[in-house]
Amino acid sequence: MNVVRLSTAISLLVLSAAAYAADSRPHFVLVGDSTVTEQSGWGHGFRELAAPDVRITNMARGGRSSKSYRDEGHWEAALAARGDVYLIQFGHNDQPGKGPERETDPDTTFAANLARYVDEVRAIGARPVLVTSLTRRHFSNTEPGRIASTLGPYAEATKRVARERGVPAIDLHTLSIALCERLGPEETAKLNPANADGTPDRTHLDPAGSRRFARLVVSALGELAPDLASAFRTAPPGSFAEGGALDGVRHRVLVSTDIGGTDPDDFQSMVHLLLYADVFDLEGLVSSPFGPGRKEHLLEVIAEYEKDFPRLRAHSDRYPTPAALRALTKQGETEVAPYAGVRRPTEGSEWIVQCARRDDPRPLHVLVWGGIEDLAQALHDAPDILPKLRVHWVGGPNKKWSPDAYHYLATHHKDLWIIESNATYRGWFVGGNQEGEWGNRSFVETHIAGRGALGDYFTHHLEGIIKMGDTPTVSWLLRGTPANPAQPGWGGRYVRAWERPHSVYRRLTTAADRMEHFGILELVLPLGANPPAQPEGRMIVENQALLGHVDGEGNLRFRFCSKDAKLYRYEIRSNVASLDGATGEILSVSPPPDAAIVPDARRPNWWTDDPSPALADGPHHGTKTVNQWREAYLRDFAERMNRIPAVRESSR
Repeated sequence: MNVVRLSTAISLLVLSAAAYAADSRPHFVLVGDSTVTEQSGWGHGFRELAAPDVRITNMARGGRSSKSYRDEGHWEAALAARGDVYLIQFGHNDQPGKGPERETDPDTTFAANLARYVDEVRAIGARPVLVTSLTRRHFSNTEPGRIASTLGPYAEATKRVARERGVPAIDLHTLSIALCERLGPEETAKLNPANADGTPDRTHLDPAGSRRFARLVVSALGELAPDLASAFRTAPPGSFAEGGALDGVRHRVLVSTDIGGTDPDDFQSMVHLLLYADVFDLEGLVSSPFGPGRKEHLLEVIAEYEKDFPRLRAHSDRYPTPAALRALTKQGETEVAPYAGVRRPTEGSEWIVQCARRDDPRPLHVLVWGGIEDLAQALHDAPDILPKLRVHWVGGPNKKWSPDAYHYLATHHKDLWIIESNATYRGWFVGGNQEGEWGNRSFVETHIAGRGALGDYFTHHLEGIIKMGDTPTVSWLLRGTPANPAQPGWGGRYVRAWERPHSVYRRLTTAADRMEHFGILELVLPLGANPPAQPEGRMIVENQALLGHVDGEGNLRFRFCSKDAKLYRYEIRSNVASLDGATGEILSVSPPPDAAIVPDARRPNWWTDDPSPALADGPHHGTKTVNQWREAYLRDFAERMNRIPAVRESSR
């Protein structure tokens, strides 16, 4: 059996930190055999996906191997093209039986050829990216539904050279096998061109196949080099969301949740996550609440999962065992961070560090459904993990409780790759088609209630009405292009963040003062003459009592994040006589519709809600980029629930 490890298999080895601005697009040079060419490979689809002003020079040549490509002078011509990024894929024609002018041994001559290509690309100041061979689409006669590949040794040699040379590698071999096995023989056959005699060509690609497999290349490239993601076009609104875990891209996932806290929608989202646990490598479940909510609430959901596990496992042997899930469930921080943004290591923060440091080339997707304290603590304690992280945070009301941890991340880890979803996530339950079975209540009644322990558990929360506000972080990985948040997908579409709003006032504010919605307000209030030996105070605003920080410079500081765009009133309660009982107001206003025109250059990997009014439902920015897929993601959810027979069906 040819065992293939399903993964994004993206080698996050060292890439140049150079970023390409819109007026300085990278020049890509494609090098390889016929499966890379414009005529019969993924090169055509790669060009179609590139932004209009991106230059692509395809130097791939049919029938060439890593040996003959150089011997015939094609490599010299490729170097002469003076590209910025070289994508290099060989293997098909290096195999035995291709003749002495082409054949190479994967462990010796093939590896040496690739290493030499890498060194020479670097010598001209360009960036090499190795790509493992596109699979041949031959299904096994003995293992139905499995691809029988003979290219494995060359794919492994390519990844080994990447590791040794410290360059990125896109494992297209693994990704293409995963896609074909997900599609099955009949659908995969539609991607095959015909040979001259009318038989199917299972090596090369027709235009549809070129686009399909090029998406895998582009998605992987964006994962390993976020600065290159903008080189590829954003699909127009309404375009079909394709790609992600449901197409065989296997992501590493760690979830930090405030499950059991003040909002029970995390229970619903956790049920959804566990139903899709067979398509992810789930590495951590961290309880990170403010106030109520603990690890025990995660274990409670896992107990319900255990009841349905035999039926789920009958559909996929990749569902993790309940014991495995319990082993990766950890307790995180239970208090909000102090002014410094970090407090102490926790079991949860240490688990984030441990997972991020694993010897796995793929990034770790950290989905934050609650407080962001454990992530901040992990980065404080182990800043080396930052390049491995891909963070998707449901901010909004959670940001309200974590202003100091957020401010710490925004000021101390500006290179962090993060989606800050303050409102877009609401598209899962706001707007879209809610007619008939697609309504928030009717969907639960029709497709969830009565389906096993998980179905009943889901229905028990929120009176059987869908909210699932954290689920877009998961659906973003299921369908779409996670490497590029500007692309459409089930979890929404995002824009590069503008300067993160931080309004500082060295006085009490009035209704005439402004702060940006979801921004950070910082009040710096002087203690005055003869303050107490241990001055303290709290800022009382709505249901919060924000602890003040004595800064050592004669001031008491408070940070506040506005959940809504409206006028807020607050009161200071303090043992400092001049401050106690003082009141103020602050007007929280929405960002202008064109805020994203000038992204923050200091935070090149920070993404947030699109402020365009056309994509909003009422005051909620970006929601239409999620709810435009409502029928698609709910239909898929219903199909997952069907893996657990309804009580009325199982009792027949």
